[in-house]
Amino acid sequence: MWSDNNPIDAMVNAFPDPGLAEIYAARCVDAGENVSLDAAQSFRDSVKFQVDIKDPSKLSLRNLRIGPSAATCISLHMKDRGYTSVDLSDNMLGDYGVHGVRSIMKSFGGIRKLNVASNAIGAAGIRELSEEFVSDKALEILILGSKKKQDNANNLARGMSQFCQCLMQNTYITSLNLSNTGLGTEAAKSLASLLQCNQSIQHLQLACNPIGSDGVNALLPVVHHLRSLDLSSTRMQGTKVIDELSKALERRPLWVSLGISGNTFDGKSLKRFGQPLAAAPDLVSLSLASVCADNNALATLAMDLGRSASLVSLDLSSNCVQDTEVVNALAFFFHPSSALASLKLSKNPIGDIGARALAHGLESAADMGCSLATLDLSGCKISAVGAMDVLRAARTMATLKQISLQDNFLSEDCERDLLVAVTEAAFLTDVRLQGNRLSISVLQKVAKIGEEKRKRQERAGPEQLQHQIYHLLHEEARLKILAAATSSEKAIVADLLDSASLFERRTIEVEKSESERRDALVTQTETMRAQLEQAEVYAQNHREEKVKVQEGIDRHQADWQERIKALQEQQLELEGKIKDIDAKWKQRQVEVPKEIEAMREQIRKIEEEEAEMQVRTAEVRAKLKERPGRQ
Repeated sequence: MWSDNNPIDAMVNAFPDPGLAEIYAARCVDAGENVSLDAAQSFRDSVKFQVDIKDPSKLSLRNLRIGPSAATCISLHMKDRGYTSVDLSDNMLGDYGVHGVRSIMKSFGGIRKLNVASNAIGAAGIRELSEEFVSDKALEILILGSKKKQDNANNLARGMSQFCQCLMQNTYITSLNLSNTGLGTEAAKSLASLLQCNQSIQHLQLACNPIGSDGVNALLPVVHHLRSLDLSSTRMQGTKVIDELSKALERRPLWVSLGISGNTFDGKSLKRFGQPLAAAPDLVSLSLASVCADNNALATLAMDLGRSASLVSLDLSSNCVQDTEVVNALAFFFHPSSALASLKLSKNPIGDIGARALAHGLESAADMGCSLATLDLSGCKISAVGAMDVLRAARTMATLKQISLQDNFLSEDCERDLLVAVTEAAFLTDVRLQGNRLSISVLQKVAKIGEEKRKRQERAGPEQLQHQIYHLLHEEARLKILAAATSSEKAIVADLLDSASLFERRTIEVEKSESERRDALVTQTETMRAQLEQAEVYAQNHREEKVKVQEGIDRHQADWQERIKALQEQQLELEGKIKDIDAKWKQRQVEVPKEIEAMREQIRKIEEEEAEMQVRTAEVRAKLKERPGRQ
């Protein structure tokens, strides 16, 4: 409640920073709200929650309903504080608030990162903001959009032409985020002209914009200098786009990160895309979520990408992967020459069969130095059987630190085995199991086990470093001894060279030793010749044994193929039963409402009969009362 005596003092005292009180008052004007102590305290707490203690150069005022007046107050009351990063996203600046943003950039001076995403900025606002970029020499990162779909997203399509013309004169901005800002094909062509003239931009994000295939094709010839490119959900499709992407990759671009998620391609086109991606020398992160439902094409793509020596992060989420052929192809990422550290397979119905195949690949790669650190299997329709297979495979992998099994079919029946498997995986520090039918106590225990293992590994780090220090000190002592021995040997050699008579005697001795050495070499050569003949005999025997082993392997593979075929037949039979159950369930869905309606009709008739019976009863009672002699 406000203080009855002095409400203004109460509001000012609510803010440790007087400037923040002014900003709050201006924000109330922008939002059309009444000033109140409760709202002021809530505003203060929201600002305090966003403060980054580790980096005081960041000013974060997200989602506080800041408008034009509040933005102007920020430029007046928050200047000269050393802020180099300003986040005003998810507010209500609009086109009129852009003037306040320009004032912030001028008064702060030296802003390197600016985020004004989701502020309902339109064409007029982006045109005005563009004028500031002509003279600004400090800004490096500009964020005008985000992948989250919001009602107050910026719509910059109509002002993109002037925006690009102004940026052509700015060689300081290196990162540009225009995700979900309503850009179309024409805006993409304007961006292509910008990138052709200004190659200082190294990171470009255009996700969630209806650019289309024509817009993407216009961009691809001029993006080879970028370090990261995000074209997710841009409505590109067709063979021509894949061909243009392949051509761009053949030109050896500098791409470190590439995102094309949310764009649907046919399997035939996607098969041709794997080899150019694998050949990209600098590509580290690749996002291919929701790009294709053809399992055969995905298997070919996975085998091609498995040959990449640079790929560290791969996202194959939401691609309807349910064939074990695709999962088996992912085993190519687990060989020693692969650098893959993060693999996302979430929302793919691989089931227990796919999880078992993946676990088999992990077990086979454990001894070969696999570098996988994060595995995401969320929403993959995995039951306790598949989850246990994956966790058991993680026991021998020293690099695997995080496994996500969220939103699967794990139940309370497997809790005990699950805790044992998590405990036995000594290197696994983060197992995510939310969204399953597991008790809260088990989730807490799993989190506690992971925290204990993480602390144990942190303690082991200094101990290992100390051991290495002791080893290096021992090696240093040995080197000193060797250096002393070397210096004494040099002195001896000098003395020998100074003595002529000793030199002559040594020459005679050397000639004699050389003669003996020749004889020894002849004997050694004959011995090696005999050993070589024995080795050839052994190699011949080994080749015969290899042929027999290969025949055994072929028979083993044939047996496994028969087993796989039997399992597939069982799967088809189970799918048939499931379809029958679904049909019966749909039939019952139709019949049950009818039965309920019939029962309601019977109840209604019974109620009418009961009402009629009550009327008759009342009439009989009335007649009985009317009989003479009945009092």
